[in-house]
Amino acid sequence: MQGLDWLIGAVLPYVAAAVCLLGVAARALQWQFMPKHVRWTFYPAPQNLMDQARFMAAEIFTFRAILKQNKILWIGAWMFHISMGILVLWLVFMMAGAHVAALCWIGAILMGCTVLYLILYRLLQPAAKAVSTPVEYFNLGLFLSIVLASASMYFFQQPSIEEIRQYLLQLLTFQIPVLPQAPLFLLVLFLVEALMIYFPFSRMIHMVSKYFAFHRINWGH
Repeated sequence: MQGLDWLIGAVLPYVAAAVCLLGVAARALQWQFMPKHVRWTFYPAPQNLMDQARFMAAEIFTFRAILKQNKILWIGAWMFHISMGILVLWLVFMMAGAHVAALCWIGAILMGCTVLYLILYRLLQPAAKAVSTPVEYFNLGLFLSIVLASASMYFFQQPSIEEIRQYLLQLLTFQIPVLPQAPLFLLVLFLVEALMIYFPFSRMIHMVSKYFAFHRINWGH
């Protein structure tokens, strides 16, 4: 590898991982030591760690707060996060040497459909359109671009799954990586790296901030 291939395939993966992890840690520490401006304790509030964990698990896995307020939005938001979970599960299986193609297909198709659903929801629903900013559309567009680039790679330059697996294992073990022989793989990789770098500084970090919203504000701990 040399030039752009080397930058995207061998340098940026580590830069993106470092920025993502350090950025999330920095934001979490910032919230942890930020002075509490107001205490909005919602009753009945969970009284112990087990009750808090049970409440948070229900919120994380069912999005029940959105479900109670807006069922139309909930369908897209919940299914979108389910698609991410499916793709993460596929990646885990793939790295373990078991390529479950159905998981990849289901996750990718579901993500593409739910992203389009959420974009249309923001464009066509007057209340959602009024509060939507370019940032929301950019975030959805970034995920859609990853799905479309991945689909293009599959249909036009399908790389070997084993090539991708070996490349990722080489990165994880700090070996000199060998890129899969598919130019579009470089595009997919770059988009994922961009997402990782962008994540700690975006609104998508709500998956981390939710803990502080509940634990330090809603429950007053």
